[in-house]
Formats: sequence, structure tokens, C-alpha cells
Amino acid sequence: MSTSVRVTIIRSPLLIFCLPCYFPVRAWLLTFVFFAFSCTDDEVIQAAVLAAGPGANILFEPNKQYTLTNQILVRGFQTLVGNNATLKRADQTFTFLSIPAQAASDSLIIDSIPSGWQIGDQLQIFTDSLHAHSNSYGDYPVLPNKIKSIEGNKIRLTSSIGKSIDASIEIWPVRTYVRKVFTILRGDSINSKSVPFNVVNMNFDGNKEHNDLNFYWNVNSTIFVRGVGAKIADCRFYNIPNENIVGQGIYISNCQARNLNGSFVHLSGIDTIHEFTQKNSIISGNFIDSVCLLNTNVTGHSEGCFTTSYNGGFATIVNNRVYNCGEAAIGDIDAPFDIADGGKSEFIITGNIFKNCKSIVADIANVRTGLTPSTDIYIANNIFSNCGVNDWTKFTGLKRYVGLKIGENSINDTYWKIQ
Repeated sequence: MSTSVRVTIIRSPLLIFCLPCYFPVRAWLLTFVFFAFSCTDDEVIQAAVLAAGPGANILFEPNKQYTLTNQILVRGFQTLVGNNATLKRADQTFTFLSIPAQAASDSLIIDSIPSGWQIGDQLQIFTDSLHAHSNSYGDYPVLPNKIKSIEGNKIRLTSSIGKSIDASIEIWPVRTYVRKVFTILRGDSINSKSVPFNVVNMNFDGNKEHNDLNFYWNVNSTIFVRGVGAKIADCRFYNIPNENIVGQGIYISNCQARNLNGSFVHLSGIDTIHEFTQKNSIISGNFIDSVCLLNTNVTGHSEGCFTTSYNGGFATIVNNRVYNCGEAAIGDIDAPFDIADGGKSEFIITGNIFKNCKSIVADIANVRTGLTPSTDIYIANNIFSNCGVNDWTKFTGLKRYVGLKIGENSINDTYWKIQ
């Protein structure tokens, strides 16, 4: 029988430190109590996650709101049982460069150190709300731009700052924004071991009204998880500032989402990691309303309610209801980028209702030289209502995708020309 740990927080002004205690309630259940005054909610949750160990159940207090100022790194095959608790993203904290910074530099001289910033926090550098004017974040084994040291108003990073995404900024000017960013839930050792985990009956409040300075898709997501065995079920997402769920090999069911700036699910995996395969996502029975509210030119990579990215096929999207999507219902149909990318093959989209979307798919891309097109793509038995003008004859790459099959779909107030 797996271990279960219940998280309880008792705050008292008489305490100036965090004191964890364990109380055995039953043979299989420990109550993990934090007598705390200065600890943040995320510090308490992270301590419980670490104490419980891989495979354990983390039980949240019913209906309680936890305000998070940093990410929670979840262990392999742990299950976070929300009991209708809410994980709310705290208001963004930021400062400004006080002197210019070279892209190749790993140092920032800033106006002041915001309250709560510490070694290990991840920072984003940008000049406005567009992704193009942010520094870039790759999907690396070690996340970039984390704080290595703080000396006065000087911060040393674990990597160089880097140029802006559009390469227009190589020297970051005075008054450039420096903001702390984090994913709310992230699999521990996500790239090297691709650890899956589960979340059940949890609310996620992205607090986007107070996280509104930049909308780059690759920061400030809600959940990032990879590996078959991961499950997100019976959860609610609302007011999400950037992307929502990012990953691959996930079972996502019976969730509700409203008021999302970016995609509901952003399929992204690595084909060459085999410990926990990333070639089977199932997205079933979810209700999504008001998604992709920001144009992908702002976010950089939120082309659809279900956005397809690296290794972003290998998914079944079935029996979902999607209303009011500012971008396409489905992201790009594309070929692999390289050997570690499986492309968008084995992609089944069936039995869904898409109503008031910009289009059916964002793009059907040309096949890159020396690579093969994605195969076994099937779109059938969906309802597309008021989903724009879709002239697929304009996609010059379409003829290469001989494995793309279109079955019977119901089309209402939507123009769709395939050949």
C-alpha cells in the first residue's frame, strides 16, 4: 500500500521558523503539519512532497487556497489529491536593469532585489509583453537563468542571459524588466528521467491579472509533465496567463478550463527518452471555454487549443467540448525536426465539438529536406461550428502527408476546402 501524506499548515506569529511534525493517523496515513509563520505555502508543499517520496499520495486540505511563489517539483508517480483545494499563482515580482547587460553576460545589476527572491529562482528578461522581446528558454536538462548568487543589487545567473528571441536585442537596455517566473507543478528531473505524476481534483488559478508583463509561452505555465503514466483528472483551470498544460504521455480527462491566454494543452515531448515513453497522450471529456485569448504573435507558440510542438503527435483527442478559441482548434500538422522528434504521427482527433474557433488547424507545414512526413493522422466525427475559412489547398505541404485521413465531420458556418 502506498504512503499517504496529508498537508496541514498552522500559522502563528509566535513562530519565526518552519517546524515540520508527523502525526500517524492510520497505518497508511501521516499528517504532515507545518507550524509556520514565515514559510510560504509552496515551501510547505515542497517539503511534504520530498518527505513522502516517490509513489506517495499528497492529500491537500479540502477547499483550501494555497498561494504559490515558486514551483513545486513533484516526485515520480506521486499523486496530488486536491480535495477541491486551489493552487493560486502569486502576483508577479519584478525589477529593472539599472545598467545595460550584454547577451553573453551572466550578471544583472538591478534596481533592487524584490522580496522573497533567492538562489535557485528562475528569471526572465524582456522589454515588453511580446515573446519576441524576451530572452529565450530552451528545454534543457538544467533550466537556464536561475539565480546563482546575490550580492547587493548584483545577481549572477547559472547561464548567460542570451539575446532576445527575435535577435533584435543583444544589449539589454536600462529599464529592461527582470521578472521571476515558474511553472506551478513540474516533474522532478523532467528531462533526464521524464518522471510522470498525477493530479486529481485540484483547482488552478493563474491570477493572470497580476501576471501580465510578458506572455512568452515557455514561461509561467501551469503544469509541465512528461511520461506515460502521468494523469491530470477532474481539475479546473482558470485565469491562466501563459500556456496551461505542457508535456507528452499524459492522460487528461474530465477537466474544465476557462479564460486561458494560451493553449489548453501544449503537446511537447522527446522521442529519444525511453525510460517513460512519451508517445501516448489521451485528452478526453474536457470542457474548455475562452482559450488562446492572446494571438500567437504575442505568445510565440500557442497556435491552437491543442497545440502541437516537438514530438507533439501520438495523441488521441476525443469527446472534448471547445468554445471560443482565438486561434485554431488544433495546432500545426508538421513533420519531424530531427531524430529526437517523432513529428505529429499517430494523431487521432475524433468526437469533439469545436465552436467559435479561428480555424480548424493552424498550418500544414512543408516536409523538411531529408525527413519524412508524419503519418497516421485521422480527423473524423467532429463538429466544427463557426471555425473560419479553411482552404487547405493553400497548404503547399499537404500533398506530402499521404497518411492524413479526413473522415466524416459536421461543418456548420465553417468553410473547409481540402482538394
